[in-house]
Amino acid sequence: LLTSALEWLTGFVLEKVFHQKWWDYSDMPFNLQGYICPLFSILWGLACLLVMDMVHPGIEKLVAWLPLKVGIPIVSIFGAIFLIDIVLTVMTMLKLNQKLRSIDELSAAIKNVSDRIGKNLSDGMLDIAEKSEPVKERAGKRKAELEIRLAEAKEKYSFGQKRILKAFPHFKSLHHEEALQMVKGHLAELKKRK
Repeated sequence: LLTSALEWLTGFVLEKVFHQKWWDYSDMPFNLQGYICPLFSILWGLACLLVMDMVHPGIEKLVAWLPLKVGIPIVSIFGAIFLIDIVLTVMTMLKLNQKLRSIDELSAAIKNVSDRIGKNLSDGMLDIAEKSEPVKERAGKRKAELEIRLAEAKEKYSFGQKRILKAFPHFKSLHHEEALQMVKGHLAELKKRK
């Protein structure tokens, strides 16, 4: 019950803070808002029992064996590493959200330019557009510029962003799912090339 409550609360908070769903059990029977389900609740419970009954006793003996003067610096170092990891993960998620928003905005701008070009041509502006080559040229250049910026945005990923997307393969963005799928597809292509 404790691990299920923690998993539900963590999933809920992550979704509200980052607008992303890091895991989703919606396709599992008897799930609760996709955050938890009985199968994984049982697995988490068994994992906790395993840790408490088999792993923890060994760690407890090791800790009791260490002198206090050695133990305090070790705990301090691991605590600092843990805090640094949390800060870096939050910063990574904020940057990933920013990247996804940028990709969505660039995709929308490209679609808008393409739609305007198509509308002008279909509204009988073909003759005018052909006579007014600079208008077509400017629109084409704007579209090409936006496409280059979109390609650049999809090209650069931090180690942390790659790590999170790999660790959470069912990761979903509530506001930028199309951009996220574009990023996942691009990362898969890069992986194939290597």
